[in-house]
Amino acid sequence: MKANTQIIASSIIALAILVAALLFFLKPLQQTLASVSQGSEQISTTTSGFFVSPTIWNLTPLSTSSPMQGEFGSFVQTTVGTEGGNINCYDATTTSVLLRKEATSSILVATLPTNAAVGNYIIDSRFYRGLICVIDGTVGTTTITGRW
Repeated sequence: MKANTQIIASSIIALAILVAALLFFLKPLQQTLASVSQGSEQISTTTSGFFVSPTIWNLTPLSTSSPMQGEFGSFVQTTVGTEGGNINCYDATTTSVLLRKEATSSILVATLPTNAAVGNYIIDSRFYRGLICVIDGTVGTTTITGRW
């Protein structure tokens, strides 16, 4: 009888340790406190308006090594630039054709006119090397969002 009691007590202790370990190692589901769930956040960078042509925005963070993968989320135009130019964003780390293997036409991620109306332009496009925007014309104030 004493052996059965020891087996039952040992089983209860082992089960309690197993449950405690599961509770400790399994992360509880975190409640979403905003409109974006954890891991889906995007960062943004705002550019001041009215750059003189041509201008290059290298949006690949300097603290990381190349290639830099990420997602170009949206282009938010807050003031309108002048007519006749374009903002071309490329999946690249350089604008020099001599320093990369890919043709310029195959790495174009997005293009917008410099005089795009004020608004939010959803891009939702992946880049695998880095993100560089080349402005030909005069652009207004913009915010670029993405995840990288």
